Amino acid sequence: MRDLNMQDAWTQDYNISFSGGNEKGKYYSSIGYYDETGFPLESGYERLSFNLNGEYKIKNWLKASGFVNFSRSETNPNYMSDANFWSVVPAVPPTFKGANMDGTVIKLINNTQNANWNEMKNYYYRRNTAYKTTLGTSFQIDLMKGLSLKLSGMWYLHMVEKESFNKELPNGPGKVDSNRKASADYARRLDQTYNAIFNYNTSFGDHSISAVGGFEMIDKYNFGLKASGQGATSDDFIGLQFTEPLDANGKSTRNMSTTHTQERIMSGFINASYDYKSKYLFSFSGRYDGYSKLVDNRWGFFPGVSAAWNVYREEFMEKYLDIFSNMKLRMGYGQNGNVNGIGLYELQGSYANAGNYNGVYGLLIDDIAYPGLRWEKTTSFDAAIELGLFNKVDFSVGYFNKKTTDLIADVPLSASSGVGSMKTNNGAVRSQGMELEVNYRIFDRKDLSGM
Repeated sequence: MRDLNMQDAWTQDYNISFSGGNEKGKYYSSIGYYDETGFPLESGYERLSFNLNGEYKIKNWLKASGFVNFSRSETNPNYMSDANFWSVVPAVPPTFKGANMDGTVIKLINNTQNANWNEMKNYYYRRNTAYKTTLGTSFQIDLMKGLSLKLSGMWYLHMVEKESFNKELPNGPGKVDSNRKASADYARRLDQTYNAIFNYNTSFGDHSISAVGGFEMIDKYNFGLKASGQGATSDDFIGLQFTEPLDANGKSTRNMSTTHTQERIMSGFINASYDYKSKYLFSFSGRYDGYSKLVDNRWGFFPGVSAAWNVYREEFMEKYLDIFSNMKLRMGYGQNGNVNGIGLYELQGSYANAGNYNGVYGLLIDDIAYPGLRWEKTTSFDAAIELGLFNKVDFSVGYFNKKTTDLIADVPLSASSGVGSMKTNNGAVRSQGMELEVNYRIFDRKDLSGM
């Protein structure tokens, strides 16, 4: 039984790399090959990959870097689902030889009940090929002392090709399935990311200031094409062009569909912090985000602010250093937004195919438009005191208050509406409470010798 259905699962992984450089630039490149066989016969995964990255200092104030990654992989799929394989094959008696007493091969019934894997592979053709390419480049410009600008861009291209063909096969005693079903899928995804980020750091006397601000855009586009058919006249013709357009009843045997989706996120952001002698700490952040999933309220602003007083570093604490190893007061306030759970075009409303009735093609409402949906916002406030005693005990107690407003939720609708539910800003959630944490260091030694 094992020889007919399983194989040794080997894994091979080979890599060759090259690197070099000088004071002006450096590079790294590698080529890899990976091969993994699965337990089910004929299953496995094979990948060839290539990587190249490098950086070069064009001027004292200008540095460029870039990278390219490429991989091509082949997946030999399990002809039936893993769940079917591991429920059907292990249930076969271990004495199963795949043949009758007279030596005739036990043919498969279908691809969900067959336990003669060695025979099944002759009736099914499957191909699953994936290509992944990532390109990225960046330029760092030193505008002045402490101030730099980094411009970067990245493309990620993912393409998948799938083919499937069932040859003429026995599906029961004296029965043959001659439909010769065929299908082909093609999917292409292109993700683009662009950034422009300013970075500033300076210090004067006991004061330190740092700030980061910039702009980011992410664009994702997906295209897909699927087609299927049946009725080829020979097992040698796996292409869809060889399928029959109509069956014996005059109904179409071919199905085709395409998909196009696109989403875009644009953001402006800033984060600044101030430090005085490590005693007084202050930070501010803000984001202005826009998301194409929303319609009338695509943009949202989400600020944040925090402050801390390191009392332990004050001069009046010097006479208490034998007692206190830390004392800090801190608090923070901030907002963030969420649009998870929303379909790309759900808020614009959609129609679905209702099928044909008496020769008339029909449409029905699938999603109700709700263009006024807003960002779900979570506002948080927290304050705490931290204490360290005798270099042994760390103690902190704090208060937090978190409230989510404009909660995005599905509101059920009556069956008579024809639509099960719709997205709304329906609700608010609050959580608040106290947090207490105590840590005690029993031992504080580099080793336990001498104890």
